[in-house]
Amino acid sequence: MTENSESKQEKIVGKITHGPVVFAVGKEYQIVYHTNVKGIAWVVIEGKEYYDECGAIIKSESIHHNVSVPAEVLDKAGEYTICFAPVGERKPYFPEKGDVISAYFKFYPIDTTDGLQLYCIADSHSNLENCCKTAQYYGDKLDLLVLCGDINSESVSIDKLYDISTVAFELTKGSKPVVYARGNHELRGQAAENIGEFVGNDNGNMYYTFRIGKLWGVVLDCGEDKKDDHPEYGGLVNFEGYRQAQTSFLKKIISDSDCEFNAPGVEYRIGVCHIPFPTEKYPPSPEVYNDWTELCSQMNLDVMISGHLHRAFIQRAGEFRDNQLFNIVVCTSPNKIIDDIFDFVGSAVEIDDKEVTVKFTNTLHNVKSVEKWSRKR
Repeated sequence: MTENSESKQEKIVGKITHGPVVFAVGKEYQIVYHTNVKGIAWVVIEGKEYYDECGAIIKSESIHHNVSVPAEVLDKAGEYTICFAPVGERKPYFPEKGDVISAYFKFYPIDTTDGLQLYCIADSHSNLENCCKTAQYYGDKLDLLVLCGDINSESVSIDKLYDISTVAFELTKGSKPVVYARGNHELRGQAAENIGEFVGNDNGNMYYTFRIGKLWGVVLDCGEDKKDDHPEYGGLVNFEGYRQAQTSFLKKIISDSDCEFNAPGVEYRIGVCHIPFPTEKYPPSPEVYNDWTELCSQMNLDVMISGHLHRAFIQRAGEFRDNQLFNIVVCTSPNKIIDDIFDFVGSAVEIDDKEVTVKFTNTLHNVKSVEKWSRKR
């Protein structure tokens, strides 16, 4: 080996390893993808570049990338290109980038000409194959994928967080919007604090509203299903204050209703929360969950999507709490049938001008049962 070859820096080759996934948060899409090496990431829509940046500094020290773009811009364009350039060392002067790689994707915004078609899945607990088989029910007719938590078993490593990316990309191929609600099992393990690098979120908070065309939604995060001081958590969680902050968040939504669920053009309204909080028999925060139920009942929701209970059924308004004025789709039943083979049942939710129809479907795309109710307009 010559002296010149020894001094020459080895070329770093970038590769997109997971994604993209287009998460709906606020009035934006957060386009999330991952690479094999650290570097800078950006998205191009109709010639304009949107960067993964912080205070005008383009991030270069991560393999996990989240690029925010205005939802209206991507909906109108119907296509985007993700880009990446590796950065081996971010020198204070004259840093160097590697070769740019890119990938082009079509994007299909929600089409309400035939109503809304949402597929809702939860509680796969890393049983990704059957989860994906079930959730492919609509095929190209899918408008929105709702991942309602506990997609992985626990967040014991960064590799387990990729389960969320794998499922979301397999079902949408980066071409349809996704809404994500965090599950309580995803809170467990050393990588739990990193989940915001893999999903849509509001500055680290896993509760937010979103607006996609004529659809408005609110995502809530109950956190764990027991009190913070339960020995199972080892004193490593602080959800009581987090839940109370969401009460304030919901009150703000009500006071700003003309900019939220009653904004011009909103025709459909949904809620998403992993734990069906109005039905909790032993809630860690009883008064908070009662407040949430009261506040969400003022939003004229067409449906609330939940998981957690490992059963697929409808919890009707008023069945458990008198102040619950919305129906809850508990969306997934991962039933064990033989050995380690599961027959996953998920929820195909259709909302048209007059009614909401829920079809509980399995891995063979057979419809197990159907529930309907009239919409409150």
